[in-house]
Amino acid sequence: MKYWVVLKTDGAVLGLARGQQSQETMSGPFDSWDEALDAKPRGGMGSASWCTVVESETEPKSTRNDYEFVDADSEFETPEN
Repeated sequence: MKYWVVLKTDGAVLGLARGQQSQETMSGPFDSWDEALDAKPRGGMGSASWCTVVESETEPKSTRNDYEFVDADSEFETPEN
């Protein structure tokens, strides 16, 4: 198995009603988890972005998806008693 460093972004982490979710391979392949972990950037990537290590024989595909919470005003409300 090979290991890849992947940048992930998700606007929903910030509570955005509309945004984008994406992933992009930053580096790899590496032969071990530890090698990939050493190559992973340290520190902040932004509040809705983070790097992770992905295990896969092939390079993870870059993806970009738009999302929208249809009923954003009430989607996360708690019922009143």
